Amino acid sequence: MKTLVVGVGGMTNGGKSTLSKSLHHQIPNSCIIAQDSYFKDDSVVPVDSNGFKQYDMLSALHMDTMMSEVDSWRRDPESFLRRRGLNPEDTTLTVEAEDVYVLIVEGFLIFNYRPLNELFDKRYFMDIPYDVCKRRRSLRVYTPPDPPGYFDGHVWPMYLKNRQEMENMVSGIVFLDGLKPKEELLDAVCKDVCWEIDRLSVFLKRVRDKTLDENDLQLQHMELYSWRLDRGCQNHREPDVFDISGQCCESVPHLCSKLPGLFFIFRLKPARLLFEFQVCRVKPSCSRVISFATIAQTCSDPSSCSSSCTQNHRNFYRKVRTCQQNIYVCLSESTCLTGMFSTAMPTTLNEPSLNDRPVIGILAQVVSDDDLKPFGTTFIPASYVKYIESGGSRVMPIRLTLTTAEYKKIFKRINGLLLIGGAVDLETSDFARVANIFYRLALTANDDGDFFPIWGTCMGMQLLTVLVAGKNLLANTTAENIALPLNLTTEAHSSRMFEGFSEEFMKVLTQEPLTGNFHHYGLTVETFRENEKLKNFFNPLSTNVAENGVHFVSTLEGKSYPFYGVQWHPEVNRFQWDRKLNFPHSAHAVQLSSLLAEFFVNEGRRSLHQFDNPEEEASSLIYSYTPVYAGNFTGYEQLYFF
Repeated sequence: MKTLVVGVGGMTNGGKSTLSKSLHHQIPNSCIIAQDSYFKDDSVVPVDSNGFKQYDMLSALHMDTMMSEVDSWRRDPESFLRRRGLNPEDTTLTVEAEDVYVLIVEGFLIFNYRPLNELFDKRYFMDIPYDVCKRRRSLRVYTPPDPPGYFDGHVWPMYLKNRQEMENMVSGIVFLDGLKPKEELLDAVCKDVCWEIDRLSVFLKRVRDKTLDENDLQLQHMELYSWRLDRGCQNHREPDVFDISGQCCESVPHLCSKLPGLFFIFRLKPARLLFEFQVCRVKPSCSRVISFATIAQTCSDPSSCSSSCTQNHRNFYRKVRTCQQNIYVCLSESTCLTGMFSTAMPTTLNEPSLNDRPVIGILAQVVSDDDLKPFGTTFIPASYVKYIESGGSRVMPIRLTLTTAEYKKIFKRINGLLLIGGAVDLETSDFARVANIFYRLALTANDDGDFFPIWGTCMGMQLLTVLVAGKNLLANTTAENIALPLNLTTEAHSSRMFEGFSEEFMKVLTQEPLTGNFHHYGLTVETFRENEKLKNFFNPLSTNVAENGVHFVSTLEGKSYPFYGVQWHPEVNRFQWDRKLNFPHSAHAVQLSSLLAEFFVNEGRRSLHQFDNPEEEASSLIYSYTPVYAGNFTGYEQLYFF
C-alpha cells in the first residue's frame, strides 16, 4: 500500500475548499481533512489591541487534534475512509490507483505548521488579489459576523504575515491563479495528482510481480550495520546487524527511522557492485528521503589503493559528519575502505579522536572610541571570551597586525574562529582582511578533510556573507536594542546548529524574545534568495523583521562547511548586564546561550590542530592578559586590550 498526501492552501475565500471537494470526487481512495474544523472555542481565541479576535493564527486552532486525525489516516487509511462512511475506490475518474490512498488536507495555515507541512507530497496554494478577496469575504456570512474594519485591520495583514512566513519556510508550492475558471484549475491539479498515483501504482505492481530491475534500486543480499555516534564524544559500540535482503530502497528509510540518532552503514554484497559512496538524508519524523547524493568516488580495485583514495575517504568522512542527520551509506564489498574501517569490515568505525583541549581564536577589533584609545589599539569584549570558555574551550586572541605567514601558523594551532560584532568596513578594514585570510584557509582545510569551524556574530555574520558573495549586499535592517523571537525556517529543524534542541525548546525560540539585536544593517531575505552564491553556500535557519518592516536573515548555517552566523548576540544573555540595554536574561535566554556555546565548542573539538608545545600554547592564550572594567562608560562590563 502507498499513500499520497496533498495540501491545498490559500487565503480566505480563495477557493481552496471548492478545489479540495472537487478533487476528492475525482480521486479514488481519497478523503479530506479541513483545517477550519479545528478552531478553538470563540471564548479562548485571543483579542488584539483593536478588539479583533485573532482567528488567523495557529494558536487559534487545535493543531494537535488535527495532527492526531492525520496520523490516524496514515496508520490505516482504508479503515479511516470506512469510519467516515466513504467507500474506497468510489470515484468518477479511472486511474491506476490500486493500493494508493490519498489524503487531501485543506486550510489557510497548513503550510505554516511544520509537523503537518513535512507530510505533504504535493502542495498547492490558491491565490487571489486583495480586492477580490475582500469582496468575497463581505458576501459570506460568518458566525460571529466580521466587525467593521476586521478585514483590513486583521484578516489581510495576518494573511500577508503568514504568507511571508510560509514562503520563508516552505519550497515546492504550486501557486494557482484563483481567478481562473474552476474547471481549468481542477483539470490541472487532477492531472498532476493522478500522474503521481499512476506512478506509485505501477511501482507497487512491479514489487508484487518481482519485475524490478537495477533502475528500481532493489537492494539484494544487504545487511544493515549501525553505530551510535553521540555528538561531542567518540564512544561507539559494536554494530547492530539487521538483515534487509530483498528490501527496496524506498522501504529502507522507514525501517531505519525507527532507530533515531544512529548512523547507518550498508554493505552491498556482490549481486551488484557499487564503486562509490552514496548518502541519503532522511527526516526521521516522516521517514521520507529528502536528498540523495554521491559524495566520493572510491577505487574499484582495493589492492591498487593510492593516496588519492585516502584523500577521498577524508572528504567522505567530513561530509557525512557535517550532515548530522540519519545517514544511509551504500558500500559494495569491493569498495576501498582504507583508513576508515578495519579489513574485516565492519567492526568499529575508525573515527578520528576528538580534541578535548580545544582553543578557539577570537579576532580582535580596532579601537575607534576615543574613550578606549588610552587602553590599547585593538580590543575584544570579555563577554565573547567568557562565552567561549563557558562552552569548554580556551581562547586565543588574534591581533590584526601580523603577517599572512603568521596567520597560517596560528590557523594550524587553533580549532575554530569567532568573528565578533562591531562596526568596521567589511571590505577594506584590517578586520575584514584578516578574516578573509582565515576564511580561505578554512575552505581549503575543510575540502581536504581537515575540519575547521567558523562562527560569526552580528557583524561577524555580515562579514561571512560578504566573503561568500564576493561583495557587500547588506541593506538597512535596523533592529537596535531589542530582543526578538526567531521565525524559524524549515531548514532549522534539520540543522546542525539546533540538533541538540528539543522540540519544546524550538517552539520556545519562536515565542519568546531570547535573541538580543543591536544592528543597523543585515542581509534581507529577498537579497539572499536572489544571490546564487549565498543560496548555494548557506541554509537560512531563521528570519526576523526590522524596524522598517524589511525581512532579514537572522541565522545562517553552511550547507557543506561548518560555518555559522547569527545576526543577534547569544553572548549577552549571560555576560552583559547594562540596565539601559535590552539584554535577555530569562532562564530560556541563558539556556539558549549555553546550548550554542557548547555546540560551537563541540565543533571545535573535531579539529585536531594543536600547538607545537605546551609553552607556546600557554603564552598564546588570553590568560596572559588582564581585562579592564569598562561598565561605567561602555555597554561592556569588561574589555581585553592589545
